[in-house]
Order: sequence, then structure tokens, then C-alpha cells
Amino acid sequence: MNLIELITVIAIVGIMSGVVFGPIVSGVNLWNAIQFRDDATSQGRLALERMVREMSWVKDDKSVVTANSTTFTFVSALSGNETVTFQYDAANSRILRGADLLVGGVTACSITYYNAANGAISVPLVGNQRTDIVRMQLTVTLASGTQSVTVQEMIYPRNFFRKDRP
Repeated sequence: MNLIELITVIAIVGIMSGVVFGPIVSGVNLWNAIQFRDDATSQGRLALERMVREMSWVKDDKSVVTANSTTFTFVSALSGNETVTFQYDAANSRILRGADLLVGGVTACSITYYNAANGAISVPLVGNQRTDIVRMQLTVTLASGTQSVTVQEMIYPRNFFRKDRP
């Protein structure tokens, strides 16, 4: 075998390797992207389910302590009048329940509050007065690299009045 034949064989093997391994690499990258979306969706859903479950058990309509776009603090009817806080920590990309980590990898989290007329409330009534919140929309976006997934839930607190109040 001379030098020209050797170079030709190396070139043919190189081309065939690219043709064979290209789809394999694409398949592995696709599998990684799907795996991330599945994991992120599962983590986001679990965190949202816990938040929805607990936030729907606000003791009464005078038990909301803090209500803004990133924090919701309330007295829970489930936990023996325990004060519970869910907070988005943007600096560390996570959602906390009190001091405990609920979910990480969060790039955005917002809570939107609605009144009985289905209007969004920018500053809900909180503290010892009856809140004007009737429902809340919770939106969480989780990301890793270039992949992201957004999950969203509507929360209807069980112990709030559903009608306009005098």
C-alpha cells in the first residue's frame, strides 16, 4: 500500500465516521434536552403542587400577612396557626418555604392576585383587614443552560369569601 492509497483510506474512513456518528451525537443531545425538560417539569410541578396545596389553606381572609409578586406569607389553617412564607430568591435562583429550599434553578417566579371582579390587584389588602384576594396565579420558570420550562397554576384559597364584600 502506497502513501496515496493510505491517505485515500483515511479520508474515506473520516467521512464515514462523520456520517455515522453525526446522528448518534444528535440523538444524545436530543435525549439530554428531553431529560432536562422532564426533570425540570417534574421539579416545578412538585414545588407548585406543594405551594398550591398550602396556599389554598389560608386560615381566613384576615390571615394574609404579605402578598406581593415574589412573596406570600399567611397563617395556615393546616399547621396549627403556623405562619408560612413562600418566597422567590432571585439572587440564588430558588424558591424557599421559610428558610427551606423548595426548588432550585428558578429563573422567574411571580404571583398575580385577583379580586372578586377578576381584576388583577397590584397591592392587595393584607394584615388585620379582610384581604381583597379571591384567587392567585402562580407562574414559575426553571432553566438550565439554554433549556427552560414554565409551569403555572391557579390557587383558590378555601377559606376566602367568593363574593364582593360590603
